[in-house]
Amino acid sequence: MSWILATALLAAPPSAAVDVQLQTLTPAEIVEQIDSLPTGTLIFSKGDCLAVRVYTQSRFTHVAAVAEQGSALYVYDSANGHGVRKQDLASYLAGQSSGEIHIVQPRIALTKNQQDNFCAELEEQVGRPYAVRHHLTGKRNHGLHCSEYVTDALVAAGVMKAVNPPLVSPASLHKGVHIKQAYVPRIAVKLCTPKPEPADSWCGRAWQDTKLCTKRCYLKMRGWFCCY
Repeated sequence: MSWILATALLAAPPSAAVDVQLQTLTPAEIVEQIDSLPTGTLIFSKGDCLAVRVYTQSRFTHVAAVAEQGSALYVYDSANGHGVRKQDLASYLAGQSSGEIHIVQPRIALTKNQQDNFCAELEEQVGRPYAVRHHLTGKRNHGLHCSEYVTDALVAAGVMKAVNPPLVSPASLHKGVHIKQAYVPRIAVKLCTPKPEPADSWCGRAWQDTKLCTKRCYLKMRGWFCCY
């Protein structure tokens, strides 16, 4: 298919990528487990967005890029309702309310020059609006969608080549970075929310359960139709 990434440039052995076991963790527990991530790491989400899932025939609905700056990890993405943004890792994960995330990292670390180009492209686009309609036409737009944004950064770093970045979906990007095994899995997580401390009274527990149920329903509906 023409929208699949064309070529992975990083050399890698021909052996199959090793899968990682799916864990069930809260966002805070993920941060505790991850002490570092190399620049160029990608975070793929299997979310609820119906439009993306139906159009791409895949559970992958979002992708973000990670850059290590000093001792801090920052996540860049383009999201509906937010546009292109930069967050620390903990804040980004806290905003991932449901579904799964799959973190993959380069099999071979990016060179200093590749890292600089990767980060420069990500930084340059921060604040740009989100747009996705041009994914259907492949023509550039004032806005960016998530996989187009990340693909542009990978191309700028010389890590990947793409036939047409606006046509790249999260699913095709995930496939593309594994074609030549340029990326390997780091962690796969089924996200869960931390359990609140139980209330002291029956009335308090009932109200607590009602709030939790309402919040889950709201987040599920938001994910289906608003795609964030």
